[in-house]
Amino acid sequence: MKKKKTKKSLVIFMTAIMMLFITASALPLLVGASNMQNRVRTLIDEEGREIDMIIVPGRPPEIKAPVAEVPEPDISKGINVLSNVPAFDWCYGCSPTSAAMMFGHYDNAGYPNMYTGPTNGGVMPMDNSVWGHTTYPSVTCGECPLSATHNGVDGRTTRGHVDDYWVDYGSFSDPYYGNWAEHGYAECTADFMGTNQYHNWQNTDGSTRFVYYTDGSPTYDYTLCEGWTPPIRDGCHGMRLFVESRGYNVLQNYNQYIYGYEGNTLGFTFEQFKAEIDAGRPVLIQVTDHTMLGYGYNTAGSKVYIHDTWDHSDHEMTWGGTYSGLQHYAVTVIHLTGGIPPNKPDIVITDIWNEGSKIYYKIKNIGTEEAGSSRTSLTVDGDYKKYDSVRSLEAGEERTESFRYDWTCTGASDEIEVCADYKNAVAESEEGNNCKTETWECPEIELPDL
Repeated sequence: MKKKKTKKSLVIFMTAIMMLFITASALPLLVGASNMQNRVRTLIDEEGREIDMIIVPGRPPEIKAPVAEVPEPDISKGINVLSNVPAFDWCYGCSPTSAAMMFGHYDNAGYPNMYTGPTNGGVMPMDNSVWGHTTYPSVTCGECPLSATHNGVDGRTTRGHVDDYWVDYGSFSDPYYGNWAEHGYAECTADFMGTNQYHNWQNTDGSTRFVYYTDGSPTYDYTLCEGWTPPIRDGCHGMRLFVESRGYNVLQNYNQYIYGYEGNTLGFTFEQFKAEIDAGRPVLIQVTDHTMLGYGYNTAGSKVYIHDTWDHSDHEMTWGGTYSGLQHYAVTVIHLTGGIPPNKPDIVITDIWNEGSKIYYKIKNIGTEEAGSSRTSLTVDGDYKKYDSVRSLEAGEERTESFRYDWTCTGASDEIEVCADYKNAVAESEEGNNCKTETWECPEIELPDL
């Protein structure tokens, strides 16, 4: 009897070990659950890297944030704001709504296949009020086909995202499951980002997930989590899939903690955010339990101008600070290619040189339309010195100009920066390529022999 009992115990023990092995092979090693109301899971992935998987479940609060006065762009004063960036109110999740605002901007800026519906001549409007709202027991949702398709909205006559996946905020149910065939992912960000899809990606209604490396480095197009049991969809990877479904290419896409968050020294900085805006690329701003869209900046106070998915207004926050009590901790970035450049001028500086104390430069309009009159700035070692008035430039025209300024080289070298249209008087197809910087070595001064 003793022998049989020992054998039975051994079988039970070995079975338990096998179950642990199977579980460990299906899921990465769980390190712990942490802050943000237990919506963060820290794990070691298959590559041995520590990651945070964050659930973003944000919904509109009863009290909205104050509206901001957004200044006109003036890069010389440290201000830049992108135009034609839609402001949508909450459409079945803050993350897909923010992504829809981003791609709505691109729809108006050379990527016209992002939205192809019947409204506004097939061009995404600047807000989603035309599609109305639907009220549920726990939340009121703005309708927007770029965020979440819905039968009966925007001329749709078949089931879409809302019909297949949505019940009410926080629900674990997917109406299609066990009842009818699921629609194919198409036309909306929430489909591809995995939002509201519990059966497919373990997201309750209103929620999306994002993955971050804990050391602050960027998680480029993270897909390892799709092989876990159960599988998880990273929202940033889903954004890439949406873009590709619309016929465009993605150069890179990543999530990243901001510099200094949780003490990291590799994170995304305010300077990098400025560079994204200057290149014409809005950025998803991640705060506690919520996603928003950043579309402008002001270096005075490190301000970020945002659309927060709670209304159709402009708002602002301090980089790395809080927004309505929600801590800023990360960004989601995506770079696209394959769009059609808009028919606009584009002014660049192609050369800088000096003849004695006079500084010359070549300015060219590489765009497809005439550029109106503008001003070009001269900066030496970071100090503004002078501007030069430039008359209009035809498309493709290049001209030599100069500054009425007597330049003298100081120290070992001078850094010379010349920026076209530094007052942003001309609306260009690319606003981030106006400057050219060179370092000029100063000649050695020969001292007389004594």
